[in-house]
Amino acid sequence: CRTKILYLHGGAFCTCNSRTHRDLLHRLALASQSAILAIDYRRPPEHPCPVAIDDGIRAYRWLITEQHTSPGDIFLAGDSAGGALTISVSLALQQLGDPAPERP
Repeated sequence: CRTKILYLHGGAFCTCNSRTHRDLLHRLALASQSAILAIDYRRPPEHPCPVAIDDGIRAYRWLITEQHTSPGDIFLAGDSAGGALTISVSLALQQLGDPAPERP
């Protein structure tokens, strides 16, 4: 797959993980014909903001540098709190001067 989806799960920033979203991620991969990287970002209260944003940035950069994925082939996606996190990661990437993903 050329297109990659960086998926950030929902769960009020304190519950759920990539395993709880397995069925959704499987359906999304099939429907979009894309590979999905779903990360288990660090969560509060043990890890206060902005570490979840940092984890999203790290995963995005890993797709580019280690997986040789063009930024234009990366989509950021998430549900609920993960949706808010996709916006935060997108804005942080912009502020840091990183190349923009295809979609926030």
